[in-house]
Amino acid sequence: MVIDMTINEEWWEEPEDTEENDDYTPASGIKYYRGHYYIDGVCISLNSYPECLGTKSKCKSCVFFDPRNCQLRLDASLRQELKTLLDVERERYEAQLRRQKALIHAVRQELQAHGRPLHYEVLARIVAERHPKLKITEASVLRIMSYHPEEFECIEVGVYQCKK
Repeated sequence: MVIDMTINEEWWEEPEDTEENDDYTPASGIKYYRGHYYIDGVCISLNSYPECLGTKSKCKSCVFFDPRNCQLRLDASLRQELKTLLDVERERYEAQLRRQKALIHAVRQELQAHGRPLHYEVLARIVAERHPKLKITEASVLRIMSYHPEEFECIEVGVYQCKK
C-alpha cells in the first residue's frame, strides 16, 4: 500500500518536534531516522510500506520482504509496533497539514483585508497580533508565501499580494 504524502516543508513543525524525534529508536530494534523506519535495511515510511501494515496482508505479493523470512510476518508484536509508529507519524503529518492550512488562511485573510501588497515583516506582525495561537514568525510568513506561489505573488523583494 502506498500513500502519497510527499510534502517536504519542515517550516511548519512545532519547535519542540525538531530534534527529539530524529534520535528516536523503538525498543524492538526498528531503526528510525528522519521519518523513516528501517527493518533489515529496508526503508518503511508513510509514503511506502508493506500492505500488512495497512488493512490487508498479502505476503505473496510483497515487494519489501521475502515472505519466508519476513520479520513482520513472523513477529506480530513487531508488526503492531510499526503500525503504531506509522499511525503516530501520520497523526503528526496531518497536524502539520492542518497548521499549514491555518497559516495560509490567516496570511491570506490579513493580506486581503489590508487591500494592498505588504512586506512580509509588516504582514507577520499583523498576523501574529491577530492570530497569537499560530505562533507565527516573520520567517514562517515569508516561507509560506514563497512556498505557495499558487496563493501568493511576489511583486518586489519581500512584498507580496494574494493571487486572484
